[in-house]
Amino acid sequence: MKDAADGLAVDDAMALLSGGLLRDGTPNAPFEDMCAALTAVLERAARVRPVVLVLDDW
Repeated sequence: MKDAADGLAVDDAMALLSGGLLRDGTPNAPFEDMCAALTAVLERAARVRPVVLVLDDW
């Protein structure tokens, strides 16, 4: 299913994020690709209910 920036599919976005960032916090893809993937997933989630994203650099 296509959504978000650059037409990234939500399934593809989750696969990209699950490959590193969601598994152990290590980015495994170019920064722009990770941002597009995160945007796709958050846009889809926000259609169902409000989403709050907390960024903590602790």
